[in-house]
Amino acid sequence: MFKKRVFILLKIFIYFLVDNILNFIFLFIKSKDNNEILIFSPSTLGDFVIFTNSLKEYKTFYKNHKIVLFCDKNLSILAKKLNYIDKILSTNYEDLFFGKNIFSFKFNLKTLFYRLKILFSLKKSKYTKIINHINLFYISIFIKSLNSYEKIGIYDENKFFKNAFSNMYTKTIKIDKNLSELDIFATFFRQLTNKKDFLSGLPYFNFYMENNFQNLSNYICLTLGGSFLEKCYSVENFAKIISNLKPDINICLLGIKSESFLGEKFIKIYKGKNKIINFIGKTDLLELIKLIKFSKFVIGSDTGAIHLALANKVPSICILSGHSYGFCQPYKPKISLTEFDKKILPICIYKKMDCFGCGTEKSCKYKLSKNKKFKCIEEIEPLECLKQIKSSHLKQFFNIE
Repeated sequence: MFKKRVFILLKIFIYFLVDNILNFIFLFIKSKDNNEILIFSPSTLGDFVIFTNSLKEYKTFYKNHKIVLFCDKNLSILAKKLNYIDKILSTNYEDLFFGKNIFSFKFNLKTLFYRLKILFSLKKSKYTKIINHINLFYISIFIKSLNSYEKIGIYDENKFFKNAFSNMYTKTIKIDKNLSELDIFATFFRQLTNKKDFLSGLPYFNFYMENNFQNLSNYICLTLGGSFLEKCYSVENFAKIISNLKPDINICLLGIKSESFLGEKFIKIYKGKNKIINFIGKTDLLELIKLIKFSKFVIGSDTGAIHLALANKVPSICILSGHSYGFCQPYKPKISLTEFDKKILPICIYKKMDCFGCGTEKSCKYKLSKNKKFKCIEEIEPLECLKQIKSSHLKQFFNIE
């Protein structure tokens, strides 16, 4: 723990050092006013999909302003499809923030000059508002160096950081830390705009997509990976569940290139009669969305594909660990749901333990299983999954007695 704190302090020091070099330069350069509201986006796919439910409201509320989205380059192809964003600033979050997160480190001349380049570009403008829904210290440090009449962020209750956070924003919004991510975004918007009638709903996409995979029909999508493997259901257990599919249904394997070994393992051990098409590492984000959109259903662990299924109004099955239980999944929107809404909500299958919601780090108070899985995900039996599927509307796709 001590080493982690020292590492974080070192990284924060480097942030301030780099940013203040540019701040000094801009003492002699005047920023130009604009009519833009700059909104910072979550960096991961699942979080971004959840965020869209609230993001769309900003365009309606601030109709006389341009809505500018600051997002990771991996999400920009999806962001461009959303008709409630006027402009997208696409960046490489990993290079910009010297690593994937506060605990990783990627600092060299390339990342140094990249951060200076992005800061220089943004500091040419003085925004009407800068809005940040993400309670991450390294994002707030970056925002501190930008020019805006108003900077709004989340109030941080951490005794070490809360005073520092207050100095980075003109206004902070206090959010109940026990809320789901869907409700955090909705509550933030509600408190910022005083639009009290806005409640969290399901993040549906409203754009048209053409089916480029017309040679595929009657298929389901299976995702074997996730943000980290300790929380993901094992390939062996997925194989046992999927082997109960009706034989005329095809299986499309989805995932990023680094998950290729999971697909290879599944193909090797799968004993069912279904045809397997391996798309792992072979699609861009829009192709991934299209494959999901035209599938019968999606099955996987708690990962971005499950959220994409919901956004495309496709049913899904989520084998859920307790790691972030209640934060992303299960969905609990505050608006009243229609019968159709209820049918496409992810069917979350989990084994409840008293330690559920343990946090955002790759840690667990229990020893990892021999498969290097969290106890809460490892102990979910395939038979229990099949039992819950049998009582759902997705039973039609399985041979379950």
